[in-house]
Amino acid sequence: MTYPDYEAETKILKDINRNRKTESIVMTDFFQNNLELVYKIDVHDSIISYILDIVKITRKDPSLNYGVSTRGAIYILQAAKARALMHGRTFVIDNDVKTVICDIIRHRIELNPIEYLESDESEAMLLEGVIKKIVDKVPLPIGKINTL
Repeated sequence: MTYPDYEAETKILKDINRNRKTESIVMTDFFQNNLELVYKIDVHDSIISYILDIVKITRKDPSLNYGVSTRGAIYILQAAKARALMHGRTFVIDNDVKTVICDIIRHRIELNPIEYLESDESEAMLLEGVIKKIVDKVPLPIGKINTL
């Protein structure tokens, strides 16, 4: 599978972040209003780079048959924004990404079968370990947007 290059994926995430509008679907005013608030959460460029750096490593990790797609990166971004909102912030920090990433990408990646053969752990435990190892490889964004 081929993916857009880094610059194209950065543009996709920035455009999604800036231009997202809620569609007219059946939902209560409560959900509609909160969804609109999520779309207004600020995301520094360094957070977008942080997400894409993690995603890029998932695509090359030998423990995985395939990594996270661009759509997966979009969902990481949206979940991180929702977490920021739930914590009363108007901006995303690195800890938002780190907290949501496992739940967002666990079903979007596939372990290499050799990982099963060499371990007594369950697939879920192995996946969490691989995700944690990947996230730990990526340097945290520098500046005011780091974990408070």
